[in-house]
Amino acid sequence: MRRCLTVLLSFYWIAFFSLAAWAGLLSGALPSVNGGILNMAGGFAPVIANSLIAVLFLWTALSAALDGAESGQQTEEIARLACAGGVGLMFMSFLNGATMSSAMLPGPGETSVLLALLVSYVVIRIERRDAPQREDKLAVATPVSIARLNALGAAHGSLLDRIPMPRVTASVIPFDDMKGN
Repeated sequence: MRRCLTVLLSFYWIAFFSLAAWAGLLSGALPSVNGGILNMAGGFAPVIANSLIAVLFLWTALSAALDGAESGQQTEEIARLACAGGVGLMFMSFLNGATMSSAMLPGPGETSVLLALLVSYVVIRIERRDAPQREDKLAVATPVSIARLNALGAAHGSLLDRIPMPRVTASVIPFDDMKGN
């Protein structure tokens, strides 16, 4: 599989955003129907946003896994949309936390998730960019490329023969002369 990191990262973010949506449903912080439709829609907004981003990452994983000989442009566009949605959701989470508490700085949780999303997008881009180069290296050799490599090898060999090599010019001293005879 050419894009295994894209698929693995997508599955990680699917699990992350799905669990965040599930936790939002089970938290009990959702407003009741008595508060009105707008109040109820405001409570479901983070759940819907997390679910939508999980679906975008699922789409990214499927696109990367099923993308054949294409360049992967569609996978990158979907990954860009999913990562941008995740970053936007993290910023909204930060703004919501900043308005609810006195701390105006993001916590380590929001910062690490934001950084991980950005690094994941960079890895997906790098993997897509390097995929055609790896395919070229694994291409089947054609007769023209074999002939070219043979000619390069012959030229290299003839140039190596032209390099002057030092030869042993000293004569071998007979064994008897070493004794002083």
